[in-house]
Amino acid sequence: MPVVEISDLIIRFDTATGARLPVRRDDVVSALRAAGDWRGARIAASLPHHDGVLDESAVERLLVRTHTELQRLNEELRIAEQLAELLGPLLAAVARGGC
Repeated sequence: MPVVEISDLIIRFDTATGARLPVRRDDVVSALRAAGDWRGARIAASLPHHDGVLDESAVERLLVRTHTELQRLNEELRIAEQLAELLGPLLAAVARGGC
């Protein structure tokens, strides 16, 4: 099954003009269900909308909150640094032909 992210589905732009395009909530829910992401479909179904079109302001707030939380987690957990520390010696050994 393809990996589908809610954030990729809830906002769209016209590639020629850069203008924001309306996104139908049911289209997002259907795409997530088709990908087998039932939890994501439930989240998308709960998003505010006007006549079935996602509320742009609510989407913006959600994306900013999500990004902010990811940044906070990155700063707190230092996952990239931990991965580099863990994988660095292994990758160096592979490069030397040691594995």
